[in-house]
Parts: sequence; C-alpha cells; structure tokens
Amino acid sequence: MIGVREPFYSALMNFTEGVFFIDEFILEIKQVCALNGEEIIVSDKELRHMVHNQLARLLNRGLLIFCSHKWKRNALYQKVDDFNEHVELLTGNAVVKDCTEKKHIEYSKGQLSKELQEVMENAASLEKRKLQLHGQTEGYRLAGSLLPDIKDLLEQKIELVSTEAEKINGVLLALNDAIDTAKNQNLAP
Repeated sequence: MIGVREPFYSALMNFTEGVFFIDEFILEIKQVCALNGEEIIVSDKELRHMVHNQLARLLNRGLLIFCSHKWKRNALYQKVDDFNEHVELLTGNAVVKDCTEKKHIEYSKGQLSKELQEVMENAASLEKRKLQLHGQTEGYRLAGSLLPDIKDLLEQKIELVSTEAEKINGVLLALNDAIDTAKNQNLAP
C-alpha cells in the first residue's frame, strides 16, 4: 500500500479511464483545489516538480505505466488495473491552504483556448502513436510470414500492440469528445 496526499489523491481518482497526461493531471489538481475552496501556495514550476515526484513514486511501485517517449514534457501515464486497491489517502497537505471564501477558477477565453489547443496537440500525438502501432503490427505480420519459426512469438507481440492501440483509441475518443463539447458550448474558437 502506498499513501498519497491531497490534492494528488483526488486528482488521480478522478481519472476513471486510467490514462492521463501530466498537464491534465496538473489541471485536475488545480480544479480539485478550486472546488474545495483551497488556494495553491506553490508556483507552477514547484507543482510540476511535485507531480513528477508523486508519479515517479507510483511508477517505482508498479502502479503506473509510462506510455510516452523518455524525455517527453507532457508524458502519458496509465494506471494499472488494481491501482485503487494499492493507493490510500494520507492526511496533510503542503500544496494548498484553506481560503476563507470559496473561489472558483475562472478561465478567460484565451486560457481556455490555450488549454483546448493543448488537448488537441495531445490528440494529434496519440493519432501518430496509433499509426506507429498499426505499422508495427504490419511489420510483425510480415516478419511472421517470412520467419514461420517465430510466428507464435510474434503473434503475442501483435496482441500486445493491438491492446495498446485499443487503449489509445479510447483516449482519443474521449479527447475528441471533449474538444467537440468545448466547441459546441462556445468555450473555445
């Protein structure tokens, strides 16, 4: 069992699909704090550093899977299936302080537009990854037809690649739906 403090715990639990980007995680932390009437007392740079540390702890314990290139700034993570069984809420919080009056984050159209652009960029990078996985599958099939002795091993790899592609398709559906919703609600251009 590994303990995680607020607001990281609530933000992690809000990702019910189990897949999230670092920037989405940071945004979710800010929203959790705003909904709880708390003010973040660390800078954005410090918050990003703290997020990386929390995610590294969870990666080392095998509770998260790193799904991006090694040095990608906005990396994609995936929770393992039994994630919720191994994570517990710890008391205490060094990121926020209670505000006497509840303040909700109000985004200007410019900020929403910037965040929507980031979501669209994430969707585009996932589309590229999906194409890479499709090419990888085709490569394994070609190699299997040319090398029948290892065809069974390659079939297992094809299955793993297909599973990853299906997960990416799910994330893409959600991202594209969010983009369409934001545009339909006139929240973004």
